[in-house]
Formats: sequence, structure tokens, C-alpha cells
Amino acid sequence: MKFFGLFLIYLISLPVTAVEGWVIGISDGDTVTILTKGNVEKKIRLGNIDAPEKGQPWGQRAKQALSSKIYKKLIFVEEQEIDRYGRLVGIIFFEGRNINKELVKDGYAWVYPLYNRDPSLVNIQIMAEKSKLGLWSMPKNKIQAPWEYRRFIRTNPARY
Repeated sequence: MKFFGLFLIYLISLPVTAVEGWVIGISDGDTVTILTKGNVEKKIRLGNIDAPEKGQPWGQRAKQALSSKIYKKLIFVEEQEIDRYGRLVGIIFFEGRNINKELVKDGYAWVYPLYNRDPSLVNIQIMAEKSKLGLWSMPKNKIQAPWEYRRFIRTNPARY
């Protein structure tokens, strides 16, 4: 038991890599561009979640929701990783609020099962679904996860 306590202290003391910057662009419901204090532009992909694509129902609304929360605001990004496209993937905080969680809670994004590191998001999504918030207000046959949509587009390029 003593070892477990020491291990927890070690985990808590690990440094978190973070970046701070002004949001200068919103690409879609889960990707933004910031300008850091060193005047460096960085593309940020919101971690743990996936928002509808631009061509999907609620895609534009997800982008607008994200924009209304953080556009032209100074945000703090807790870095998770750098993705294969060179984007910083992380959790966005504004005034102490976890924006990634808010998007799921409000029904503008899914928990991304393949990349999710936050187990609490699953229950948050379930509550949004039960409450028919955001995209969950659509008929079930109209709801398609973004990763399924992207796979369909990749395998059926002639249709788009």
C-alpha cells in the first residue's frame, strides 16, 4: 500500500506539457489555430473527442459552438501528443473550463473511442444522448459518427 501511495505522488508530480495562445481560427468542431505568445501559429486538435465533419449534419453547428466558446480568447492547452498531421492534440481550457468536455456534454461531439483517454467522457456522452442534446436530437438513422463518415468517404470517393 505504501508503494501505491508513492506511485500516486510520482504521477501527480509529472510535468504536464502545455501551451497557451490566442485562438485565431476555427477549422471545424474539433480543430483550432492559436497564436502563441512567441507569435507562433499552432494547429490544435481537441483530444478525446471527434466532432461532425463539415459535410455532416451538425458539422457547421459544432464549429459555431466551438467558436462561440473560445474564438479570440486566450486558451490553455494541455498537450497529449502530436498527431500524424503535425497537429498538437490536447485538452483546451478556457477560464478553467474543459472545452472538450463541454462539446460532448452539449451534444456537439462524440467521445472518440480509439483515442479517448478520459473515461468520464463516456458517461457525459450518455447523458447528452438521453437528453437529446445537439446532434442527439436527430433521428437515430441520421446520426453517423465522424470516423464512420470519413471511412465511407474514403471507400466511396466517386460519390463525393
